[in-house]
Amino acid sequence: MVLFNKMRKPTSMNLNDIKVEIDTTQTKYTNQLQLLNLTEQDLKYLKVFKPYIQEKIHTVVDHFYNALYVEDSLIQIIDRNSSVDKLKVTLRNHVLDMFNGVINKEFFEKRKRIAQVHVRIGLKTQWYIGAFQNLLITIIEIVHQDVKDPNDQLYLIRAITKMCTFEQQLVLEEFENVVEAYKVQIQRQKEQISQSIIKSTESLATVSEQTNVTFHLINDQSQEMTSYAMKTAELSISAEEKAKVGKIKIVNQHQNMLSIRNTIDDISSNISDLLRVTNDMETIIGIVTGIADQTNLLSLNASIEAARAGEYGKGFSVVAEEVRKLSDQTKQSVESVEHLLSKNKEHTINLVDLLERVNEEVQLGEKSMNETEEQFSQILNVVNESKVQSELMKKEIERLHGVISELASSFNEVTYSADQLALVAKDLE
Repeated sequence: MVLFNKMRKPTSMNLNDIKVEIDTTQTKYTNQLQLLNLTEQDLKYLKVFKPYIQEKIHTVVDHFYNALYVEDSLIQIIDRNSSVDKLKVTLRNHVLDMFNGVINKEFFEKRKRIAQVHVRIGLKTQWYIGAFQNLLITIIEIVHQDVKDPNDQLYLIRAITKMCTFEQQLVLEEFENVVEAYKVQIQRQKEQISQSIIKSTESLATVSEQTNVTFHLINDQSQEMTSYAMKTAELSISAEEKAKVGKIKIVNQHQNMLSIRNTIDDISSNISDLLRVTNDMETIIGIVTGIADQTNLLSLNASIEAARAGEYGKGFSVVAEEVRKLSDQTKQSVESVEHLLSKNKEHTINLVDLLERVNEEVQLGEKSMNETEEQFSQILNVVNESKVQSELMKKEIERLHGVISELASSFNEVTYSADQLALVAKDLE
């Protein structure tokens, strides 16, 4: 397949006065150069042929990148890391650099950088070799088209092949060095990770063991708290029952106080009636006392008149005397009754005062009972609320106990996982 139009060129290449350079101080690559038999004469052929390459460099680069489209992964690598236009500029400079006739330290450093980039972007060696082989074929076609002298063609193709082979050796060697460095780095990282994992698993196992002990203590404490919560609930129920009984007793006492108060009111009413009767009796006694005094006065007058009458008045005098004695006895009896009524009235008045004081005490007691009943109602409300809170606390503690049990189980799994991780870490070594 002919890619380029043939141009007229000199039939023989003149290598006189062509300056080239091979840095012999780079002893590392001396054996490779000798094995390939890449000589200064090869570099002179390459340098003389550079104008031909420079003239068709755009066609060479375009043909190179057109061939890449057969593999999607290569296009993806290009799109991720750069662009085709930028890479074409880089490739043009790189190809022309191969025909400068110079192999020195800078030449080697450029090939190292290329290899490092290939590793970094993930370019596989198979695609690099294939693409470079395609580039070599394209350049050889240019030789066939533009170089007429058979000897020049032969020497030039040999020189180009040697240079491309040396180029690939340098890149692939550095590629291997970079990969090996990555392997060493990865191995070192694996060892570091392994040691870190082992240390972490040991610490994790210790922490897990300590945490497991702590969880057991917390579990025991949560069970103890559950027991306390149950006792608190029982005490709340007992206090509620006692508060209810106390409130019932207070209500009964309140009813008793009301009955006492009603009884005192009845007694006070009866005593008031008794005082009225006593007052009425005193009035009647006063009347009787007046009648006795008048009777006594009349009997005295009758005795005087009977004495004046002499013998005829003696019988009347006896009657008058008897009436007087009866009047005196009646007066004495009335005075005695009056004294008794006075004493009774005095006692009744004292009893009224006492009942009033008792009534006041009853009222104070009733007020205290009302306040006590209200306090018992509040106590009952507080006890009910405390019972509800105790039930809630019991449920929360039971839920906490469940969570702690789950955490303890999880930490057991963590301990098991840590042991497994330690085994994996040892395998990494």
